[in-house]
Amino acid sequence: MSRCKLAILGITGSIGSQTVQVAQHLGCDIVAASAGRRIEKLQSLKDVLGIDVIYSPYGNFDRKAFEEAVYSADAIMVALSDVSEMPLVLKLLESGKRVAIATKEMLILGHDLFAPYRWKNLYPVDSEHATVYILMRPYVPLVKEIYLTASGGAFRDLSLQEIDNLSPKDALKHPVWSMGYKITVDSATLANKGIELLEARVLFDIPPSKLKAVMHREVIVHAMVVLHDNFTLMGAYKPSMLLPIQFSLTYPNLKASLLKSVNWHEQTLHFQDIPIDKYGMYKLAIDVLKTDDKKLYMLYLIADDIVVERYMKEEIKFSQMPVLAEKIINTLSDSDIPTYPEDRVEWYRQMKERAKEVAI
Repeated sequence: MSRCKLAILGITGSIGSQTVQVAQHLGCDIVAASAGRRIEKLQSLKDVLGIDVIYSPYGNFDRKAFEEAVYSADAIMVALSDVSEMPLVLKLLESGKRVAIATKEMLILGHDLFAPYRWKNLYPVDSEHATVYILMRPYVPLVKEIYLTASGGAFRDLSLQEIDNLSPKDALKHPVWSMGYKITVDSATLANKGIELLEARVLFDIPPSKLKAVMHREVIVHAMVVLHDNFTLMGAYKPSMLLPIQFSLTYPNLKASLLKSVNWHEQTLHFQDIPIDKYGMYKLAIDVLKTDDKKLYMLYLIADDIVVERYMKEEIKFSQMPVLAEKIINTLSDSDIPTYPEDRVEWYRQMKERAKEVAI
């Protein structure tokens, strides 16, 4: 029996690295891999893992050979930090390839373009969305509400005034997850949960009014799906990306994973409302969600990138982030998203440059 073949776009990041772990656990061969500027690490991984073909836009690599290797894979993990490969990803989906996507920006930018592959060969990787997928899949017409859970991030026990007096470095002290600085700050502001609600709207085609989030400190329950009869399905497992990554590569075949089970004899669960006045970036995301305007969804993500950068440079305070983000969204809202994937990638880049000018 032949071994499974896997391609990883964005192998040097957190999701890419954990996908390598899962691939080794499942006995998959990594036939193609890409990265951004971390070319030395990419080359090292090629040697260590025996990857057939590697690629980076910042080096002298054979693009054609890379794409051929990607197409030879049984499954493709998209763990990139940008949207540049969206045209390729859409072609892979169109060809029937199994594609797992962890890139929020790409999913939201290509919202309508990805829609034909919903519940087919497109699989979400975020723990919340992977959990919703597996809970919702048998009951798509019967879903009443979807709940995503939020840990509250590094500042969950502090007031807004206390947070404003802290260094941005304190935002990186997440109580549960170990992640990159951008998503860790997004967890502290709860912008990440807002973005995940926008992503859920795109992934599952659920009306905004049925998408909700609750605070859940333990991060054991990752999502809940409420059916029309009010029966609630809960997806619970230890906070780890290993299981969602494996799910995205193997569903509906559920195999033994690297993750240990929850000790339910010792586990307590708490749920509470999110204090929306404290989390201005989350409130702004909810306002954007209610518009159901996918252009504003994308502009929110762009604005969030800019305000996080400004915040980490200590140029603005925590409480000023949603004010600047809203200014960026309002200023850029006169520009429409183009039809074709390549044009959308360019539009995204142009909007990011314009957003930087607005934020000065």
